[in-house]
Amino acid sequence: MAMADFTVPASVATVLNQISAAIYRLHDLAEVAEFKAQALYLLTETVAFDHAFWLCCAVDSEPEQQRLGYDFDAAKGVGQWHRNGAAKVTEHDGQSLCDLSTIQCGEKHRLDFEIGLDRAKHQLTLLRHEQNQPFDSFDADVTRFMVENMVGAFDLLLHHRLAHIPKENCGRAICDQQGRVLKADSEFIEWMCRQFPDWTMAQSIPALKQDPEQGLGLIAGSAQSMMLNVAIDGDLHQLKVYQTKGPQAEWDKLTPTEFDVVWRLSQGLTPKQLAKLKGLSVSTIGNQIDSIHKKLGFKKNTEVIEAFIRAGLLDPDKDDN
Repeated sequence: MAMADFTVPASVATVLNQISAAIYRLHDLAEVAEFKAQALYLLTETVAFDHAFWLCCAVDSEPEQQRLGYDFDAAKGVGQWHRNGAAKVTEHDGQSLCDLSTIQCGEKHRLDFEIGLDRAKHQLTLLRHEQNQPFDSFDADVTRFMVENMVGAFDLLLHHRLAHIPKENCGRAICDQQGRVLKADSEFIEWMCRQFPDWTMAQSIPALKQDPEQGLGLIAGSAQSMMLNVAIDGDLHQLKVYQTKGPQAEWDKLTPTEFDVVWRLSQGLTPKQLAKLKGLSVSTIGNQIDSIHKKLGFKKNTEVIEAFIRAGLLDPDKDDN
């Protein structure tokens, strides 16, 4: 919606443009929650509301029972991530505040918007609790104008985030909670299509855990083994996909014993110490290490350990002795 699509006094138009410019300047903030909180706080300067709920996902994401959104308390000027059902996204005093199954703008005490830009879809709900202060059509027009600017600024945030994911011989992408891509560089698309020829950006990324609490997931395909690093920031997942150093690296070929050997080596044990710990000969441990190297295509223990740490297959700081 352009300013010309609705009538406002010149002084109001000036304020709206100034606030819109301020919202666009938020795109380089460190955290998504900080961006949404400040954008919604700026929105309160154009239209009064009590609560807002902001949810972002890919345009082709499927409905799900649980979805994370940003719940903003305008009176306090703060918000929090809140996970509830897709139909009833958040509740206060037992009452549903937002029903995303009926997106209608201009409802009496609630404004609902669904706006898509590129591959991202934003669902934003504003609420007024006072029965004698309903939203009117002017509120709806002004809010839609501002929300479209907020969505545009969020798109810049995605570009900024993608560009600042460290470039370490990897493909980079940002996806939603269902693993559907919002932004990706050409290397990420190329590597994913090579690994999974039938995959498209409209589908969830294969082998990506839906709730990767440990921060890392693993992709192991038949043509090439690839590791997928996941960093979570609110409702966004920042991805880096790596091709393993050994073209024949197949993580699932390692035996439990070999995994344990790698973990022990990561704790700083030498083959001699490991042999003593397990009650085996040094030559037996050496044979196990040689087998690991051969299966994964590495030549040094440090390469194996670094790859395992990066893939989330072990935690070198954890001591399970």
